[in-house]
Amino acid sequence: MTDHKYDITFFFPAIRTNLWLGVYESLKKSCKRYNWELIFSGPFALPSELQGIENVKHVSEHGNVSRAVQVGLTHASGKLIFIGND
Repeated sequence: MTDHKYDITFFFPAIRTNLWLGVYESLKKSCKRYNWELIFSGPFALPSELQGIENVKHVSEHGNVSRAVQVGLTHASGKLIFIGND
């Protein structure tokens, strides 16, 4: 059996960096029962407010959305994966 670092990965192929902090804060308030990580995949850097947070990752990807999902999910450490969009 594979050990997973997180119970769930919330994954977003995303370009709207102005919304990312709100996504993180919403998850932080609502998902207290499980250990989770948040991954954004896209061409823009992680906002400074989210840098240095252990359970937040950014995967730099300059291709289309489906490629951003495929590349980004290789970095997921959750037992379960939720894929959303911004």
